[in-house]
Amino acid sequence: MAVNGTPHEGEAAASPTPDELRRAERLLRRGADEMRSEAAPGWFDVAQRVTGAVRSAARRSVEIDAAWPTTAGADRAGAADPDARSDELLVSDLVVVDALRRSLTAVPRCQPSSVELLVDDGPSGSLRCRGARISLVAAYDVDLHAVADHARRLTLDTLTDVLGPPRDGLARDVVVDVEIVDVTPHDPRS
Repeated sequence: MAVNGTPHEGEAAASPTPDELRRAERLLRRGADEMRSEAAPGWFDVAQRVTGAVRSAARRSVEIDAAWPTTAGADRAGAADPDARSDELLVSDLVVVDALRRSLTAVPRCQPSSVELLVDDGPSGSLRCRGARISLVAAYDVDLHAVADHARRLTLDTLTDVLGPPRDGLARDVVVDVEIVDVTPHDPRS
């Protein structure tokens, strides 16, 4: 005799009735709907780490101009002389993007889904950062304008920290585009 519809050895499998098929279909549909409506804790972090690892493994880095004013050209009050030379170096775009991702964790109830640098040809033949494009996933009940403004300020501060002030490391017309690409019922960082 079959238990739960599973035939024993030597028994023939009975075909399910139309009512059993409809009931099973309803159960499967309800289970799928429940799974879609509830995100597993930490799924977003795992997805971002996997995506980030794949992207960084398949892509070489590029060098971006960075520079900081030297203290040799400072006056007694410590202000930098605008005509003084600065220390110049090149920073990997992967370092800049990683710094931006880390700083954007300070935006409450949001998670960056992508961070892209906007670059053009710099004076040294390498690239000069002219801004960034940030995509965020936000919780449903946050003020999206405030979140975007906060992310924009953090991005500008981080670019200045990593690449130097606009006169040297960054282009003067720095552009930071922040886009909210998804809204979730839960905090996307959990």
